[in-house]
Amino acid sequence: MSQRIQPSLNFKYPTNRDSRFKSPSLWLESKKIDDDTDGLWRIHDNLYDVSDFISSHPGGPMWLELTKGTDATEAFEAHHISSLAEEFLKKYFVRKADKPRNSPFTFKDDGFYRTLKRNVAVALKTVPKDSANVSDYITDVLCLGTFICAILSSQLSSVFFAVVSSFCLSLTTIAAHNYFHRKDNFRMYYFNLCLMDFREWRISHSLSHHLFPNTIYDFEISGFEPFIQYLPNKKSLLVKWSSSLLILILWTLLFHLSYIKRMLETYHKKNYFNMIDAIPFAIPLAMYIFSGASLFKVIGMWILIVLLGSFIFSVIGFNAAHHHPDIFHEGDTPRASVDIDWGIHQLDSVADRYEITGNTFLVLTNFGDHALHHIFPTLDHATLQYLYPTFENTMKQFGLNLQMKSQIDMIVGQFKQLRRDKPNMVPPGSKMMVNSLIYYFFPLRDNDTSNPSTLGLKYPIYRDDRTKSGNSWLAGKRIEDGAENLWRVYDNLYNLNDFVEKHPGGSEWLELTKGTDITEAFESHHLYKKAEEMLPSFFVREAKTARDSPFTFNDGDFYKTLKERVREVYKDLPKWPVVKSKIITDALFISYLVSAVAAAYYWSFTAGFIAGMLLYFTAVAAHNFFHQKDNIRMYYFNFTLMSSRTWRISHAMSHHMFPNTVKDLEVSEVEPFLQYLTTKKTLCVRYMSWLYSPIVYSMLYLGFWIRETSEVIHKESNFEKTRLLPFFVPLLMYTITGLPLLKVLLMFTWIIVTSSLYFGFIGLNAGHHHPDIFHDGDMPRAKTELDWGLHQMDTTVESKDIAGSHFMVLTHFGNHTLHHLFPTIDHGLLRYLYPVLQKTCEDFGIEFRTYSMLKLVRGQFQQLARIKPRTDLGLTKRL
Repeated sequence: MSQRIQPSLNFKYPTNRDSRFKSPSLWLESKKIDDDTDGLWRIHDNLYDVSDFISSHPGGPMWLELTKGTDATEAFEAHHISSLAEEFLKKYFVRKADKPRNSPFTFKDDGFYRTLKRNVAVALKTVPKDSANVSDYITDVLCLGTFICAILSSQLSSVFFAVVSSFCLSLTTIAAHNYFHRKDNFRMYYFNLCLMDFREWRISHSLSHHLFPNTIYDFEISGFEPFIQYLPNKKSLLVKWSSSLLILILWTLLFHLSYIKRMLETYHKKNYFNMIDAIPFAIPLAMYIFSGASLFKVIGMWILIVLLGSFIFSVIGFNAAHHHPDIFHEGDTPRASVDIDWGIHQLDSVADRYEITGNTFLVLTNFGDHALHHIFPTLDHATLQYLYPTFENTMKQFGLNLQMKSQIDMIVGQFKQLRRDKPNMVPPGSKMMVNSLIYYFFPLRDNDTSNPSTLGLKYPIYRDDRTKSGNSWLAGKRIEDGAENLWRVYDNLYNLNDFVEKHPGGSEWLELTKGTDITEAFESHHLYKKAEEMLPSFFVREAKTARDSPFTFNDGDFYKTLKERVREVYKDLPKWPVVKSKIITDALFISYLVSAVAAAYYWSFTAGFIAGMLLYFTAVAAHNFFHQKDNIRMYYFNFTLMSSRTWRISHAMSHHMFPNTVKDLEVSEVEPFLQYLTTKKTLCVRYMSWLYSPIVYSMLYLGFWIRETSEVIHKESNFEKTRLLPFFVPLLMYTITGLPLLKVLLMFTWIIVTSSLYFGFIGLNAGHHHPDIFHDGDMPRAKTELDWGLHQMDTTVESKDIAGSHFMVLTHFGNHTLHHLFPTIDHGLLRYLYPVLQKTCEDFGIEFRTYSMLKLVRGQFQQLARIKPRTDLGLTKRL
């Protein structure tokens, strides 16, 4: 009915996975064969004999009895938060294992999971000791409610009470699941009331699904095949479209089928009957004794309760967290096929639900807080809520996100996943997946895993994330830079925490750059030596790793020489051009407000177009100010729907510091639609981009706003009051004109789109994208020890149509080369520095290039089509 799934993770295909008769006990026996541990317990690469410890195991003997003869690494790590068990284990050591582990998952000390585990161990000390009592109370009440309502249903012949009892039964079963993950206790036996068996679920759920979710080793996937197929392999039309009906039948019969299968195993002597197999019959026995109803009526009502309970349990369980096209399933492209942190895999294969998180009752009875429960299965569900601050901070440290979806989205997604037969080609880490049509026409790097950087830059984390953002770029940089939550300048680490509020440029610059290598930013943002002289007082220690940057700032080289010369000239420059920049920017902003109101008042799309142009002028002029110390004019930029804070990351810290490289977010964030680097590209990308690029330009403002709003909703960034600034304009239009709100919003949208179109057109053709300009992939001057200023010269061309006019320079990204070299200097002063730049270029034999705007526009489309790297760029002055 389906083809055998091809693993995308480095697993051996499980023995007996495709057996017709599947059971947890068969899965466990097969794992013993695959793990080949000689009847011992394997933890990482060591074999242990804990036979003498089975009866003394604090969690109960069953856990060790089940895992004997298997690789228990994942179970050992997930079930022991403290390091006590690891120390205790040493005395049971037998020998090193002969073979590598049959698992791609790692538990490195500096990896995500081990770091989170250490942080959680500390956080648990502050959790109220009686927090688990809430779970106990809820579970006991639900169990009691199951019996009382069942009795009433048979006594009164009431379907209503049968339905209530079935709800209580399903919720009791889910709540009891909280207990069988932990050490042996009496509440885990509540689980068996539903006809299923907690012993089997300790195998199929705890040891299989929890440790290897959505992989070929997940019994909760393979156990329902070939009828229900969640993995994205080739499926027949019958399977794809009948599974939606079959699964409804399965949900209804799940409880009964589980018991019948277990009895068949007992009959065929593949299992042994245990007294706890009689627990489910406690309900009909109580109904018969206390209701006085006939045995026939009791059995009929009990069957109804179990059928309804099974359906409710399955609707909740099958749609709880794992099955959605956006969630990783074996067959999709993983982050890595080997050496993937186990905790990160858990995040990739789980999504939590907005409606459930935060409510203890719903969490306990709806498989809530699912990610944390998967990562720490032995913790009571009521305890998990206290761990979210630690969880979120650790995810932020590693640049990870917790997927969140609505319950409706999960239900719809589960049925979509049943029909999905094409693997996701983009690795997990994206905030959302896009459909396969986009993958086909706009592939990222043609599935090439090599690093396209010819500058020797490490390929950035999340560079190929479909929904790229400044926050994810910054989180990735913190991981890569080796700054240890401090500030790195060259090879030294500094602690500037006490200086953040005193920073002359404003606290935001230091808050954003904490935990990163700020060498490029430090050099380009401080013209004078005062900052360099202050820095040693904040010294902590030398960095442990080499810088992930080829750029240098050596005395006597191009940039330091230019900087010294500019410093000498700058102190004698006039002040009035700075004042003029402020006057122009204020005038543009006021004109924008007036024209926006006029466009609505006269209902004129021409006036709306003019307002859009004025908004564009205001935004680019405001860009001059967010490069500088905190000031009121930088917030004019936010009226575009974009954010000055985000642009300080994507533009000032990414693009300005690493232009046209793999670390340039202004290059990567328009991918895969516009691909400027010289990599493999489809014909659509190469030759059709001139058609759809205006659409990209038009959607820049809205795209930024939607992405940032999504991050706030998903708690990936904090809400800032400045995000409300753009809506002051439609409010002003609505208040003054008295037009219907819908018409006001329509005109406002027109203004935003037209402004975005012009902003995108001018911005992307301002000075960086032309075949004559260096792009990562081309042959650089040098792969290491490359002067940062020379790289800026190689990646920038001046528009000669813009230079010379203060207004044009301020509103069209003019004087671009000098602005890149000295971003904190006001645009009005840059023209006075050109003689210094030209003289320094001549002294170092560097070409200073100026092109017409028409040549830059034409060259931008030529660059989009270019796939062959150049070897003759940026070497010597070209005549």
